[in-house]
Amino acid sequence: MDVGDKATPQRRRHRSHRRQHGTLAATLASASTAAAAAARGAITLPVGSSGGAVRVQVRPGQAIRWRSSGGDGGSSSSSTREVRLAQLRRRLAADGFVHVRGALRRATARSASEEIRAFLRSCGAVAEPAAGSANETDGRGAWAVMDGCSGFSLLDRRREAEAASPSLRRLVGAAGGVGGECRLAQLVAGLLGQDAVRSVPVRWLRAVGRGQGTGAHFDRAFFELPEVEVAEEAKDDEDVSRGQAARAADGDDVDAGGGDVDLGGARMVTVWMPLMDVTPERGTLCLVPGSHERVGDLARRLAPYRGLGAGADGTRSGWLAEDPSDVDLGPSGKWVTADVYKVGDAVVLLPDLLHLTSNNQTDEWRVSCETRWVPAQDELPRFRGGWGAPAPASHTSEING
Repeated sequence: MDVGDKATPQRRRHRSHRRQHGTLAATLASASTAAAAAARGAITLPVGSSGGAVRVQVRPGQAIRWRSSGGDGGSSSSSTREVRLAQLRRRLAADGFVHVRGALRRATARSASEEIRAFLRSCGAVAEPAAGSANETDGRGAWAVMDGCSGFSLLDRRREAEAASPSLRRLVGAAGGVGGECRLAQLVAGLLGQDAVRSVPVRWLRAVGRGQGTGAHFDRAFFELPEVEVAEEAKDDEDVSRGQAARAADGDDVDAGGGDVDLGGARMVTVWMPLMDVTPERGTLCLVPGSHERVGDLARRLAPYRGLGAGADGTRSGWLAEDPSDVDLGPSGKWVTADVYKVGDAVVLLPDLLHLTSNNQTDEWRVSCETRWVPAQDELPRFRGGWGAPAPASHTSEING
């Protein structure tokens, strides 16, 4: 028998192994593709207290990384930071919001999370964590709602909580003060094209339990800001706004020129910061890209809602509707969210952007903090709900976060 004949069984085994390996690889690739497709797909999330729901597009890659000099993991060059800042500005101008990964020092954000959790436990709102999770902020049971405490309001005790968390004060700076060395203030100043910014004294520090969320609203409803006229009828060549055109193409291809971000007449931004890793099941921040704009079909559909204002409660009276499906967004409007908002992330949004948070579907708290910022030389906008008094001065001096 010839050598070739002797090698035939071996070659056959190799071919069989290759076929099996190819089949397995194809199966794994198919599963990976399916998982990725599911992650990019739309999901339905519960909202409100009356069985409402919202269809949301999940965007795993929506976050843009930004890191200032001296941040966790080293520093980036000035030129790199400017390039990233320009990208963030373009996204903010086009979408009305930008999800910034690495906006906060992660270690400081983690410390703030642990301090707020300790405060909740001292209030009897958090159950003792399961064994092995005491030092894990996002461990199973770490944020478990204590029986009978589902109605606890961290918002009503936000000043006490802020006083109990030096790390949170380092993250967000002094209430009403110029945030010079605060890393978050530096980011916001860069986005607004300003030398310096200061924070609005009103801060929303929330602990949201099962079945709770926030209805669809514009932040403008809660502040006395300059009114902006809505374009009554856009011309044919204006029917697709600059932001819509950019989103239809590639969000990163928007004009890279500098200059101030158009805030629709109001020089204020909101910064939403999760104090734990937030996934859709925990109740997530959902937004409508382009809803801040004043031109196009979506702008015309939202025009009747622009004048709504908040009353003394500062919450529900400013919502467009408890069930967002009652608001007709038309073909160009869609709700989007991230697959996860991580500790250390921040979402910067304009006051005319439509957004909500879906209901928490877990038995643990979802904790987040919101701050508002304006250029340092501007007057602080007045809050319509009566929560505008800052925390005591003795608790607002640590701003080097």
